Amino acid sequence: MLVNGVWVTFYNLYEWSVSRLRDIKATLSDNIEKSRGDKEFQACLIKLIDIEIDRKIRTENIDLSAERKSRSITET
Repeated sequence: MLVNGVWVTFYNLYEWSVSRLRDIKATLSDNIEKSRGDKEFQACLIKLIDIEIDRKIRTENIDLSAERKSRSITET
């Protein structure tokens, strides 16, 4: 599906940043409200985008935690 000039599919959601995913989600939500396009497909994409955003944030938090631990180990 073409959203804001980019091709968005189930398979390339992992390629987008969190901020870009939020922009895409907002556009899809607006499309649903204004009855543009396939509502079911867009709703499904929104759910997948939510999952991907959560995954990216969790991964980022894990990476930050690991980085802090490695810093504290090397400093002692």
